[in-house]
Amino acid sequence: MKLTPRPDQEEKIQRVLREPTQGALIADDMGKGKTLMGAEILTRSDWNRVLITGVRDTSKQWAATIDGQSDGRVKLRVMNSLVGGEKNWAAFMEGEPGVYFAGIQWLTSRDWEVIQTLDHNGNTKPVLDKKTGLPTGKVESQSVHKELFRRRLNTKKRHIDAVIFDEVHKMQNRHSQAARSITSIKSDWRIGMSGTFMGNNFQGAWKVTRWIWPDLIDNSFVRWRHVWCSLEYPTGPGGDPIRDRFGAPTEKVVGEKDEGAYVAQLPCYIRDEPDPVPLPRIVKVKLTPQQSAQYLSMEDKSMAWVPSSKLMGREPLLADLTITQRQRLRTMTLGEVRLDEDDRVTFDIDTPSAKLNSLKFIIDNIWQNMPVLIGCYSVDFVDVATARLQRAGYGAVAWHGGIPPKKREDIKQRFIARDPTARYLVCTIPSIGTGTDGLQFACSKLVWLEESESQIDNEQFVKRSFRDGMTTDFGEFEHVKIVAEGTIDEGIIMRHDAASQSMRNSLRAA
Repeated sequence: MKLTPRPDQEEKIQRVLREPTQGALIADDMGKGKTLMGAEILTRSDWNRVLITGVRDTSKQWAATIDGQSDGRVKLRVMNSLVGGEKNWAAFMEGEPGVYFAGIQWLTSRDWEVIQTLDHNGNTKPVLDKKTGLPTGKVESQSVHKELFRRRLNTKKRHIDAVIFDEVHKMQNRHSQAARSITSIKSDWRIGMSGTFMGNNFQGAWKVTRWIWPDLIDNSFVRWRHVWCSLEYPTGPGGDPIRDRFGAPTEKVVGEKDEGAYVAQLPCYIRDEPDPVPLPRIVKVKLTPQQSAQYLSMEDKSMAWVPSSKLMGREPLLADLTITQRQRLRTMTLGEVRLDEDDRVTFDIDTPSAKLNSLKFIIDNIWQNMPVLIGCYSVDFVDVATARLQRAGYGAVAWHGGIPPKKREDIKQRFIARDPTARYLVCTIPSIGTGTDGLQFACSKLVWLEESESQIDNEQFVKRSFRDGMTTDFGEFEHVKIVAEGTIDEGIIMRHDAASQSMRNSLRAA
């Protein structure tokens, strides 16, 4: 179905098509019609070869939108590992005209190769068990950049007129494989789309904008950082500055010097400020005695004794790194943990959980018979929470990366249709963030069992419901964060609130 762009969208489309730098950054918030604008831009242009990349699950949305806006003239050629996708890949690499789409992970995998790591004698190097020091039966490997795109695509025959990167924050890490692969593809036009293009830190703005405007943005990240970034210099326990391997004080980017100044000077930066998300209701719970014992042990000693599948029945769970300890502390706020046969931290189906007790109270007494989106970070706990709800007679379904795409699409459609057997969609926050437009038609209620460490993931999760087209059949938008009192949960919320405000200021042109 062909749609008519709103007046504000039409103005943005015209602005991009007139842009003399042939680069644009469309930073509108989620649900504001960036796909429609992208489809209009490419169908009105004279481009013969276009590459669209982004999250794999958005290919159908792009295909339908391009088909509708072109009155069926333009068919999206999706590249993937299926037979038809491989044919499209071959055509793309041979220089055939068309509009092509590839998920960024799949596209990157074609430009990189995983090889076995060899020692100085040319022999493979075994992977050793961290605890026992014994070989695990696996060998070390490493990724090598084949630079296929640079060698094969940057020729007259295979010239690309435009690259459109949907969810362009996927390349904000300047060291990532995705960033290195995308920047090796030469094109006349480069258009980035993301309402959170900087990622979780302002310094992510450099790689994205450097790709879009390579002739305008400083090619030295170090110089750029000192011009635009607010820096801190971390110190060690004795107060002395922490130094890098060259002896220079370590610098940490904590934000933008003058928030909003950087995007204000970009040639074609497009963003309408989104409506603020209503504040969540914070529900504090006390950990169960079993959870509390594990949590305090881990917090005090970076170690806890947990049930294990091993013969001894119990095993110490060590936190060797600060980030590891943080992740495990977060996990322990969900339920009592144990180690499985592969030494993975997981849960029993009947794990004591203060948060599940609170969740059940909410859906029984506050949002009774309403569709609810329930999010956390742990895949294992998504499965446990879903199973517990199903066992209690609730229509709950699980959603995470381990569920096949076709099944996820079926779950999505059942949830949108308000099928009672899929009334409670329990998901991992990172997996639900993109390619799931339409959930807002059924749902205006969210529950956070925990937050993701990534603020991008959190922003995208809440916008699954709080966006244009959200139903009001069940009242206005509401979301509840279930927080374990006196735990890392409280610190994460405070940190994310501060970081989120700083990022919003930097995204808003001063």
